[in-house]
Amino acid sequence: MDRKLYHIIDYKLDLPYQQITGLMISEEDDLPQKLCWECTHRLISCQRFRNKAIMSQGLMTDVLETEKHISVRPLLRNDFSLFLNSIK
Repeated sequence: MDRKLYHIIDYKLDLPYQQITGLMISEEDDLPQKLCWECTHRLISCQRFRNKAIMSQGLMTDVLETEKHISVRPLLRNDFSLFLNSIK
């Protein structure tokens, strides 16, 4: 049964792959350069989570500059919902 494979370089998956796994992609290492649909989907999902975590940390750091503690209320006052929608 044939399955669609996604070439890591052609589909620009090399940077997310390196960021998530810590492994470098090299076309000269003779290793397969393709991912199956499921692995591609999981990689993209992990990349989105990573990006949201980085942005959330920045937002919470900003809140802590003016607030003593982080709670839902200050985050909502700082347009947290707008922030979440911008990173989907």
